[in-house]
Amino acid sequence: DKEKVKEGTNNPSLRSFAWSIILATYSEQFLASMGAARVQSWVDGVCKFNTQSGLKAILLQTHGGEGLWTPASMSERVKESVESCKLVVG
Repeated sequence: DKEKVKEGTNNPSLRSFAWSIILATYSEQFLASMGAARVQSWVDGVCKFNTQSGLKAILLQTHGGEGLWTPASMSERVKESVESCKLVVG
């Protein structure tokens, strides 16, 4: 659906999430060896082929459970926040 593709590629929350998961998953050396254009294409792919609700469902299925610090719980707090925040993974 063209509208969903447009929504995903223009969604700053989804784009931020894509950058966060890529930066948290791969080492700095690996990302540098891939090059900026290729890494950007991965982000674009996440945004083009996924929706926020779909990625949320995956997180809930794979990292479910209860608690303040589960990925799903943290993503909800970030989404509802009116202030910007910095996600630190490590």
